[in-house]
Parts: sequence; structure tokens; C-alpha cells
Amino acid sequence: MSDETILTSTALSDFFYKDLSSRNRLAPCPLPEEFIFYSSLTLEKYAFSENYFDETSGKVSEKILGLRYLESQKKSGDDRISELKDIGDTVLVLLGFFSNSINKKIISREYYLSIAQGAYADLNKLDFQFYDIPQFYNLFATSLHNTVSLVEGMAQEFKFTDLGQGSDQYLIDLKSTNKKAV
Repeated sequence: MSDETILTSTALSDFFYKDLSSRNRLAPCPLPEEFIFYSSLTLEKYAFSENYFDETSGKVSEKILGLRYLESQKKSGDDRISELKDIGDTVLVLLGFFSNSINKKIISREYYLSIAQGAYADLNKLDFQFYDIPQFYNLFATSLHNTVSLVEGMAQEFKFTDLGQGSDQYLIDLKSTNKKAV
């Protein structure tokens, strides 16, 4: 028998939630549990590379977030909601998992945070709620910096990696965490 833990895709959100929640309890100004829950669901969604990486190139999808945010203003209904949510969630993953890649770019971390905050604020204006929590996306936007910091700490500890061509299909470096994904 091995001492390795097996993570199934259904357990990923629980894994992320438990880790983020324990980190959050140690924070000087803890975030609401709803933010931790939302973040864990977002991380689960993007944990499988097909949701974050371009299938043809094997690289992080070329998401020009500023342009996509401007173009989202022309959309309506579910298309706009989906686009705004994807923009905000992409920034959460980008800054949480791949913060080192931002340091290599001309565009600053604050730029990405402001795009995500705008996208989440626009979601709120569309009366789009998360589990019927009033003003959820406005509140989440104001705490995005702290939420990203929690995710970043988790990513550093568990050695989440920026996967490139020829990599496994997960953002988690399973060899360094003694865990297998199923």
C-alpha cells in the first residue's frame, strides 16, 4: 500500500475549500466563507487544463482580458454573464496560480485586478447572484486582492505549476504533493 492520497475530480473543490479555509482562519482579516467556497469552485473548474489551456497550442489560452472585458460590454444576456464571469475567474486563477508569469509582463498585477473587479461589478449590475447572496460579486470584487493572496499561498505550498507543452492535464504537480488525480 502506498501513502499517497487519491484526489478525484469531485473531491477537488473540497480539497481547495479545506486548504483555503484553514489559511483564511489564520489571516489577520478573514474573508467570508462564501468567498472561500466560490474560489474553491472556480479552482476546481480550472484545475483541469482543458478549461484553462488552449487545446491546439497546449499553452495558457491567449486571453487578452482587457480587450475581452471591453467587448463584453456589447454582449447581452447569458453571453455577457458568461464572459464577465470567465474574465474575473481567469484573473483569480492567473494571479493565484501563475503570479510569476505576471512579473514577466509589462502589464501590472493591479491592471489584472482592476479588470476582474470591473467584470465582477458588472455581473452584480446584471442582477446575477451567487447562491442568492445579494451584492455577492461586488463584495467579492472588493476582497479580490486578499482572495488571490490566499490562492497564491496555497499554490506556492503545494507547488502548483504553470504547465507547458507535453505536461499532464492538471495544474497540480502531483509528484510533489504525493497525490494522484483520478
